[in-house]
Amino acid sequence: VGVKHESVSIAVTLPVGQFFNPDGSKNNELIEKKIANSKGYIAHLDRSESAIIDTCYVLPEAVPAFVYAKEELKLKGNRYLIVDIGGTTTDLVVINNENQIEKFESLNIGALKMLSQFSMMVSEKLQLSALTDEIAIQGVLTGVVVGEDVSSIAKKVLKEFELNVNEFVERMGELRL
Repeated sequence: VGVKHESVSIAVTLPVGQFFNPDGSKNNELIEKKIANSKGYIAHLDRSESAIIDTCYVLPEAVPAFVYAKEELKLKGNRYLIVDIGGTTTDLVVINNENQIEKFESLNIGALKMLSQFSMMVSEKLQLSALTDEIAIQGVLTGVVVGEDVSSIAKKVLKEFELNVNEFVERMGELRL
């Protein structure tokens, strides 16, 4: 960690659909639980150093990365659609030029579910018991698993994900991906 017995502050995130209630208000109960679970001592695995997390900020996913990218890339515009593909969820957030969230949607689809679907389909096609995550990732990226062409499966899984995201984007009244 690099700090011994010092108090530190951290920022953590929640999927936008968990950070906010359906009415758009903050889900303070869950945010407080996240804060309580995050505070305390942290240490290296060898216990050589420790620090105390005394302050924890909870933010909706997609927003911190966007604010950084907006500043770093000097983006200009009035509204932005942020798509944050996580492991189990995909957050869609519309942010205005004042960094205020106008709309949001959290989809119950993410990279891990895509990989799982890809692995299952490839394993069935190639008569394998399972794929490691590393092999599945490489298979999606290259279209090849154990020397076999599985590009059609990769394209199918990615296209299905794209269609699901586009469906929600349309409901939000924004541009299609």
